[in-house]
Amino acid sequence: MENTKKTVSKIAKLPIWLYCALTRKQLTDAIASRVLRSSVTAPLILTKTRQQLQQVRKPRTILVRVAAQAAAQAGAIFESIKGGYHTSKLSLQYISCSKLSGRYQKLTRVDCAGGIVLRTKQDPEILLLLKAEGDQLDWVLPKGRRKAGENRQQTAIREVQEETGLTALKIKKFLGREGYFVVSNKSVSYKRISYYLMYSLEPNSLSVQEREGFIDGRWVNIADALSLTNPTRAHNILNRLTSELGKEKG
Repeated sequence: MENTKKTVSKIAKLPIWLYCALTRKQLTDAIASRVLRSSVTAPLILTKTRQQLQQVRKPRTILVRVAAQAAAQAGAIFESIKGGYHTSKLSLQYISCSKLSGRYQKLTRVDCAGGIVLRTKQDPEILLLLKAEGDQLDWVLPKGRRKAGENRQQTAIREVQEETGLTALKIKKFLGREGYFVVSNKSVSYKRISYYLMYSLEPNSLSVQEREGFIDGRWVNIADALSLTNPTRAHNILNRLTSELGKEKG
């Protein structure tokens, strides 16, 4: 075993993302304890790609993405094995999945929508907002909860307008969804955000709304957006944006 397993000591050697297939019981237990744990009967085997995972994935399991580098920075230990990686435990906050079917006890679902707001078609820059929650500051995409009677596109427009002060917006298309777990001392929620690609027709009118908890706003390129944002909560949709813009150039 010592010859086939090796602890990955340098975080930089880890992929940013790894993929894992979970049983319903594994996920149920993780929601209850806030921690995903490996066992003899259900080891946590992670792969670099979805394609690799399909070769070992069991039927009726749930495909999730793991923010491996972020988890390692927080203390998670990954071991390199044949075909991928193994970890003994992992905090639920580093796991994301764009769709979560079925019901889970002690899990609150939150339906949200938001905008990937660009200000130019050439060399596009994305709008990020700096949000203060307690002592923590995070760069985030504009988004918020869906209200009764709203469709998701209406929610996206309203939330962007309320949080940024930008009113002249042109929606291009639905871009995709992010889904992740929000872990607190009292509860676990699964937040699923529908994102719409939109352009600001008056980007200089940006006026971040402090009453919404934001203290700054910035137009940044995609590389900087990936560097500034939480990988579990934003990188999937930012990579989708990269792909979409690549299609337009092609």
